Amino acid sequence: MQTDRTKTERKITGNIDAERERQRVTKRQNETERERDKLSERERRQRLTDRQTDRQRRE
Repeated sequence: MQTDRTKTERKITGNIDAERERQRVTKRQNETERERDKLSERERRQRLTDRQTDRQRRE
């Protein structure tokens, strides 16, 4: 009976570890997406500024 309990404990611990790893990966992916969004937002603003500058030069 002792081995069954240990096996169950290992299974539970393994599930907890797997869940922690999933959460860590998800958190990293979310941070990466936020960084990418910031970059794309920055690029979008820069392009807008560039277009406005080009327009002013032409006038």
